[in-house]
Amino acid sequence: MRMPTGRIAPGASLIALIVILSVSGCGGGKSSRFYRLSVAEAPSHSDAVLDPRAVVLVDPLIVADYVRRPQIVTVVDEFEYDLQEYHRWAEPLERSVESVMRDNLSSRLGTPAVLTGPYVRPSEADYRLSIRIERFDMDAVGHCVLEATWAFGRGGDPAHQMAQTAESRRFERTPQEEPEKGDYSTRVAAMSGLLGELSDAITETVRAYMGAR
Repeated sequence: MRMPTGRIAPGASLIALIVILSVSGCGGGKSSRFYRLSVAEAPSHSDAVLDPRAVVLVDPLIVADYVRRPQIVTVVDEFEYDLQEYHRWAEPLERSVESVMRDNLSSRLGTPAVLTGPYVRPSEADYRLSIRIERFDMDAVGHCVLEATWAFGRGGDPAHQMAQTAESRRFERTPQEEPEKGDYSTRVAAMSGLLGELSDAITETVRAYMGAR
């Protein structure tokens, strides 16, 4: 039945009020903060490992699915993870890790040509590096963990030959002082430091590989 003009249906004003409160609550809610990983400075005493003209192809980075999300992931316990809705990555995590690792490795290996496809194909590269991130997270007190596997070889090496050089490591960092609640900058800095440690470990793999040739 059509309601007469100017009259409000019973309950309509209550529904409208609920909608208004919901919208205003969203508008006045807590705003998100965004973070990006940073490059870790190379050890000052390290020597270049590769010829500066060498081209290193880094295969597409593989990152565990549970951290491939906008929110920063924190560990609650062995079985539970928490997504920080108001503390987010400024870009997809795998893209940020890939960018940081390229810069880290470039300075450590001594060549600016640490590249990803499609800029170079395996047959065109002097060397090839594959990296898989199995774990990359933190807990409530800022203890950060990185677990990774990597393999290094010649540019045209087949997958089974690359697998023979594979190494796996676990890296951990705990801030000297527990970060204050909401201080995720300190935590993200620690995570960036772990990528620096991973880069140092990969550099040692490359150094051993080159020494064995």
